[in-house]
Amino acid sequence: MYSLRRGAMRVPAGRGVSSLSAWLLVAVAFGSLTSCGASSGEGPPGRASPAASDLTAFVGELKLDPPAPTPFDQFGGSVALTSRYAVVGAIGSQVGGNAPGAAYVFDLSSSPAQGVRLGESLAEPGSLFGSAVAVDGDTVVVGAPYHSQAGDRAGAVFVFERQGSDWSATARLEPGDARPQAYFGESVAVEDGVIAVGAPGPGAGSAYVFVRGESGWSEVASLTPREPIVESRFGSAVALAGGRLAVGEWTADQGEAGRAHLYAWAGDSGAGGWTHQWTAISPVAGDRFGYALALSGETLAVAAPGGSGTPTVHVYRASAGAWYSHATLQPPTGANVGFGNAVAQGDGFLAIAAPAAGSDVPGAGRVLLYELQGEEWVYRRALTAGDPTRDAEFGGALDVAGTTLLVGAPGSARDGTPVGAAYRFESSE
Repeated sequence: MYSLRRGAMRVPAGRGVSSLSAWLLVAVAFGSLTSCGASSGEGPPGRASPAASDLTAFVGELKLDPPAPTPFDQFGGSVALTSRYAVVGAIGSQVGGNAPGAAYVFDLSSSPAQGVRLGESLAEPGSLFGSAVAVDGDTVVVGAPYHSQAGDRAGAVFVFERQGSDWSATARLEPGDARPQAYFGESVAVEDGVIAVGAPGPGAGSAYVFVRGESGWSEVASLTPREPIVESRFGSAVALAGGRLAVGEWTADQGEAGRAHLYAWAGDSGAGGWTHQWTAISPVAGDRFGYALALSGETLAVAAPGGSGTPTVHVYRASAGAWYSHATLQPPTGANVGFGNAVAQGDGFLAIAAPAAGSDVPGAGRVLLYELQGEEWVYRRALTAGDPTRDAEFGGALDVAGTTLLVGAPGSARDGTPVGAAYRFESSE
């Protein structure tokens, strides 16, 4: 698939789930938090399925509605999560007959959780505001890659901060070399006062880094691939964790191999910038390697959702400062379609989306959980929505925080009309 709905693949270092057992589910359906059941998939042939108790405990009902849900909102096309906030993008959200897009922040510490719409007066019609979202502390970052103030589809990124009980827009970020059809804001990540933004066009694409100072946000780095490939979409995915930045560079060209680049912070307060540390290159040309990323600690997961071949997720780990290939994960039977369209990483596990997969309900989608057991990644089970609908694309976006996994389903339907949903799974351990 190609749509500008990829959320920020930001997985902060040290966050995650120590066990895949006893998950709880809350659904953010139609912009609301609603409890519903979850079902699990079977393990691959020859491997015993986990105990049924893994996914049988559920929290009570909690529902929130956005101010004005509209058909084809694509709510859940991007998601971001912390222990307190869930942020959900909806690029099709309409206002007065126009569709500027939207992003919603849900305060999970309140009961019921309160949702706030961001950017209603800022987003241009058709700007795809909410294509990518990220959150860190009381800072929310929202991408609008079709925003055209700096040129046709040059893109923009909006920063919101919580001030008292309100969320206020505090910055609009655009690169110093803004240009038409750059799609700046297609991917975003934020961590500890640093924002990374992908702009995968035109040409080979770019990625930018902004740092917060006393006078606001300043651009400190503009990154491009060391060996550019035309239309390779460098910057279509970005991830920040622990002073490292990963940038995806996928290509649909069947004769070219995708890449994932790793940069390390090499200065203070932007003085030294970011230095290239390592590049992973796909062993197979045309497999869209680099389409989605998850970075946490010493582990980098790079998705290759596939061209004509089998989709895979490649896992790399660092040892003594050197990165090496650790594993190549493939989907279990029935989950090939869309496998790797999104990926999120926790402590000792990977969540990999297959949003187009379906068995009883075509296109309902699944999220596959792989657990690190010793030095081997083992498929444990599939998560699905308890209220699946046709073409819901469950797994269209993923994020992890603490013991919680947030899953977007931008095609989820209510009363036959696709509006979108997001689902929160939480471990009871």
